[in-house]
Amino acid sequence: MALDKHLYTSRNLIESFFCRIKQFNHVATRYDKLSEHFASFVAWLC
Repeated sequence: MALDKHLYTSRNLIESFFCRIKQFNHVATRYDKLSEHFASFVAWLC
């Protein structure tokens, strides 16, 4: 079975992208109720 290298690379990039998005779920849903905690978490990400 031959693998299409371009297709495999594209699939890997997409999977990595969704993995990175899941890491930012904390910011998107804003679990922190205090604005200071939220701002410190966002600053920590950068």
